[in-house]
Amino acid sequence: MRKKIWLMFLTLLLGMSLIAIGCPVPQVAPDEPAIPLLRAVERVRVATTTSLYDTGVWAHLEPMFEKECDVEVDIQIGRAHGGT
Repeated sequence: MRKKIWLMFLTLLLGMSLIAIGCPVPQVAPDEPAIPLLRAVERVRVATTTSLYDTGVWAHLEPMFEKECDVEVDIQIGRAHGGT
């Protein structure tokens, strides 16, 4: 008789555990974002070598980047110096 009661108790405990696991926990939206928002940037400066500019890569990418990110891009072109 004790074994039967013990088995019924364990079965009931297991059933209640499965029900508790299946119940969703309500999600509460936080008042503040976890990551602080950054100030919007209107203009970015990009430095590159002449090869990217001369091949036309920047002429192709600059308008797409400006449109996608809603910023103005200032491109600064430099020359690579030989290792001396």
